[in-house]
Amino acid sequence: YQLALSWIPLIYVNFLATIGMGMALGYGGAWVVTKGKVRNVLAAIVIGILLAISALGAKYFFQYRTMLEQATSIFMQENSLPEEQRADVRKFLTEGGFTFVQHLQVRADQGWALGRGGGGGMPITGPAVYLVWTMEAGIIFYLAVREPKRAAGEPFSEPLDTWASENDVVMTLPVNDPAM
Repeated sequence: YQLALSWIPLIYVNFLATIGMGMALGYGGAWVVTKGKVRNVLAAIVIGILLAISALGAKYFFQYRTMLEQATSIFMQENSLPEEQRADVRKFLTEGGFTFVQHLQVRADQGWALGRGGGGGMPITGPAVYLVWTMEAGIIFYLAVREPKRAAGEPFSEPLDTWASENDVVMTLPVNDPAM
């Protein structure tokens, strides 16, 4: 997901990638709920939330690591340092204050440009970037929770230890079949 967002600089395509990631997490969560025979809707919601937190955490972590590598390369080039000192430079940058929070601030300050290519678009920076990130997280959380919640609400037969194959259940009372 993060790789696609890095390679495709079009925010419109990134929106579709976000929806795809949310759907993948949702269907993955539904698979876990179905295979684990989780019938508790609250537990299914927690599964979806944990998947979304993990995915977003990994996204931001890999963005930070990528930016740290780029900063290391720039620092080494500007100071004409040999490749053997790369680990020392990276350690210097992380201990010297290039924190995750600073990384987020730099990304918010850089932002994006909406519109035509070549730098001629409307700049989106600062609070607007945080708003886009909030919407991205909302989409991913919603889609990651929706499918596991739906799967946990499906009919399940305790005596047969299986999910119902059909949702249209027609029965008459009294039920005399011991399998019911």
